[in-house]
Amino acid sequence: MFEERVRERIQAVLSGDKTPEELTGATSIRCAVGLVLGTLEGITTLSESDAWDYLDPGNVALVHELRREYGNEVRQWRTAAEAAAAAGYGTRPT
Repeated sequence: MFEERVRERIQAVLSGDKTPEELTGATSIRCAVGLVLGTLEGITTLSESDAWDYLDPGNVALVHELRREYGNEVRQWRTAAEAAAAAGYGTRPT
C-alpha cells in the first residue's frame, strides 16, 4: 500500500498531472516521493536528513529501489523543469 501511494504520486509529478506542491498524503509518503524526485521543496519542510530518518527501514530500502527505477525519468523531469524555470514558465526543482 505504501509503495503504491508513493508510485502514484511520483508518476503524477513526472507526467505533469501534479506539481510537487500539490501532493497530499502522509508525511512518510511525501518524504519518500521527495527523496525519489530529488527535491523536498514544497513537499515537506523536513530536511533531507530528517526525511530519511522519518522513514521506516523497509521504506528506506524502497526509496533506494525507486530512485534507481525512476532515475532516468526524474533526470528528464528535472531538466525540463529547470529549462521551464529559466524561460520563466515555472519553478525550478532544487
